[in-house]
Amino acid sequence: MDDGRGVPTLIGETGIPFDLDGKKGFRTNDLSTHVTALDNVMQAMDYALVSFTLWNYTPQNTNERGDLWNDEDLSLYSTDQKDPNSDDPIYN
Repeated sequence: MDDGRGVPTLIGETGIPFDLDGKKGFRTNDLSTHVTALDNVMQAMDYALVSFTLWNYTPQNTNERGDLWNDEDLSLYSTDQKDPNSDDPIYN
């Protein structure tokens, strides 16, 4: 019997909620839990050899309001993480 291995698979949406632990990371500016969680998701997808789309990018995302839809906070980007003093263009 075929166990399904070798079948092309696309996971349509995957990611993590960025308001983990009651938004603790936003208050402490420590997003290490988020990095670990997202890394775990991506490693699981790689291990399973499936393709996936990483959800999502919402340019209006804020720490307080999330993605502005259905009380979700899944965006990889938030205007509240901008840092005008950073040399990294993603943060300014």
